[in-house]
Amino acid sequence: MNVIRHVGATPVFADVDPTTLNVDPDDVRRRITARTKALIPVDQLGMPCRIEAFTKLAQDHGLRVLQDSACAMGSRYKGLPVGALALSDDEVTRVVQALQGLR
Repeated sequence: MNVIRHVGATPVFADVDPTTLNVDPDDVRRRITARTKALIPVDQLGMPCRIEAFTKLAQDHGLRVLQDSACAMGSRYKGLPVGALALSDDEVTRVVQALQGLR
């Protein structure tokens, strides 16, 4: 989330779906406001999120989707590799460090 704050934006967190352990698209929908610019669903613990739910939300609200797949590299969703729009940050909890590297 450091990169979000670095550009002057405010991250808004959503609850997780207890079945998938990933962010709950229904809770994300409830948190979208006029100030929302993008959705950043995270593929957690090697389990891909339901990316189509987020792309649908983005289309409905004129937003962008940036899929954070750093914690699910090598996973597949519906036969395709996760992370077509993958982000990484400098959080030390990430499985893979990219861009800035390890500190």
